[in-house]
Amino acid sequence: HLARSAVIQRQHVDAEARHAMMRLVPFTANAVIAMATLEEVVKRQREGADFVISAAMLGLTTQAFDVLVQPWLKTGGPGFAMTRVPHRKCIDGEFFIDRITVRRTV
Repeated sequence: HLARSAVIQRQHVDAEARHAMMRLVPFTANAVIAMATLEEVVKRQREGADFVISAAMLGLTTQAFDVLVQPWLKTGGPGFAMTRVPHRKCIDGEFFIDRITVRRTV
């Protein structure tokens, strides 16, 4: 019920406020699995390598992936830095990040 309510509310607020609200939602089991998968993907890359991380790769919906990557846009992610403009997908008139290109840092 909370997820459905969040979707309805999200349609009535601007994008910045929407992302701020979604960051308050606690991680689900899928997000924990996604972070473990992300760690494995990053570890397989050599330092300095560019690679792609996608929602599908982590088993997340596009909307969940967008929420996950928002903090990384400015600060980078765990073990990588953003290298290109994120790819976005339009869902019901809203654009969500569904794929990012990053560079392994350490």
